[in-house]
Amino acid sequence: MGTLELGMKAPARKEIAFRDYFFKFSDINLGIVLVGIFFLFDFGAFQGVFEIVNTLRFPFILASISVLYATYLIITNLSEFKHETTRRFLFFISYFLIYSFISTISPERKTTNFTELLQYTANYIIIVNCVRTPTQFILLIDILLASILHSSFHAFMQGGKLYDSIWLRDENHISLIATMGIPFAYIFYNESTSRAKKICYLLCFCFYITVTLVAASRGGGLALAAATLLSMRLYRNKKMRNLFMVVIAVLLIIVFGAKFIYEMGTLKEGTREGTASSRIHLWGLALEMFYDHPIIGVGPMNYTERFPEYDRGRLNPEHPEFKYATHSTPMQWLAETGVIGTMVFLLLQASLYRNWKVVKLHDPYSASKPRL
Repeated sequence: MGTLELGMKAPARKEIAFRDYFFKFSDINLGIVLVGIFFLFDFGAFQGVFEIVNTLRFPFILASISVLYATYLIITNLSEFKHETTRRFLFFISYFLIYSFISTISPERKTTNFTELLQYTANYIIIVNCVRTPTQFILLIDILLASILHSSFHAFMQGGKLYDSIWLRDENHISLIATMGIPFAYIFYNESTSRAKKICYLLCFCFYITVTLVAASRGGGLALAAATLLSMRLYRNKKMRNLFMVVIAVLLIIVFGAKFIYEMGTLKEGTREGTASSRIHLWGLALEMFYDHPIIGVGPMNYTERFPEYDRGRLNPEHPEFKYATHSTPMQWLAETGVIGTMVFLLLQASLYRNWKVVKLHDPYSASKPRL
């Protein structure tokens, strides 16, 4: 993760990184508190479920403190800029913000772009400066998993959509963040020596699968299959646990999965299925925008604004897919930022891939402490 060094202190060989208790108080610092609260708000949907969060403007207060603290960290640690991932991340954010300021048509969307990216940038700076040990990293992931568990529970109670949340009210979104947590919950369950933590990870695992089935998102279903296979692949020689995963999945499908199975069955209809044909049409519009503006695209978040111009009334406004959305992030990114924006994004991805290779090959018990 960025410059999240495995400048983290390597634990002694006899020391267990996955503690027998939930966390050490010495692991907690201001940065972890700020990012942890952000996870609760964004992935846990606290500002949707608990009205007081918005009433007292806690998200705004959190964002303000995060930006101020990130600014302080930058001033006191200028050496952070020598790391490739940080430079490329900031270049990516700067390019998007400047281009959005120049070209985004909707003033509201332009303001949203600025505030959201400012928060994400602050979070990045805070994480790479404040997460220094394996136990701190585990603590932060634990908070993330607990946040997703909270939103998954409420989405399950509301029939697969979290209507209280702005973005998790979409069944695709809640399904994808839930399946994202499955490999983490599975691996942490196997590595933890704490029975209490094992129960928590198991609870996460069960709710992540359940909410995906209840939401009946086809994209979520495919992601669920991929996450389950990845979990099995990451931990070999655990036949009973793999069998346990399969049994849990089958039982949940039997109990909750009639709608889910029906939705998955529509995949075989291919382009003949209603939403599939409309989405192919929406992707085609994105490609038309790209062909007309191949170098810099039509501008960040301008797909919606330029949609009527390219659609020319071909998509029936009564159709359920008529939302001026591409339903494909890569297609939308290509249409809105063109070749230059895509290259800027790929530069950042290349750094993240190199970081992953360093982490993959690094012996956590080695005396060396490579910086990413």
